[in-house]
Amino acid sequence: MKKFDGFCLFSDMDGTLITDQYEIPRKNIDALRYFTGNGGRFALATGRGLHPTTVELQKVLPVNLPCVMLNGGLIYDFKQRQSLNAAVLPAGAAQSLVDTLLAHYPTHSIAVWCPDHRVELGVSADWMLPSQTGKLSSVTDPWCKLVVHH
Repeated sequence: MKKFDGFCLFSDMDGTLITDQYEIPRKNIDALRYFTGNGGRFALATGRGLHPTTVELQKVLPVNLPCVMLNGGLIYDFKQRQSLNAAVLPAGAAQSLVDTLLAHYPTHSIAVWCPDHRVELGVSADWMLPSQTGKLSSVTDPWCKLVVHH
């Protein structure tokens, strides 16, 4: 039996595992490799979706469990490259939600998150991750998360 058998560690990314410069400190990588090398199980638990930056960052980590993405809206297995579960919001519901939000908060930006991309609507915001700026028609079902940013 190894030192960390039976232990699971889930880590957030932004402000926890990575720096403001979107880099993972070497000490974090080394600690996680020690943990998983001694039987521990590790996964990400983040509000991020499957954007290229997230996919690239997780490649340097010893992820050995499916990850919790989109604040729980998506469970994704990076090793198998497949979604295991997606808690999707009702098909077509984005239209009424976005219309209502923009009517009440016209100076805000709204991001609709789909499992593999994000569409930013309304006023431009300085988001940390790549997005598609567009019209509501570019939001495809399924979608898992809606964020209002001021």
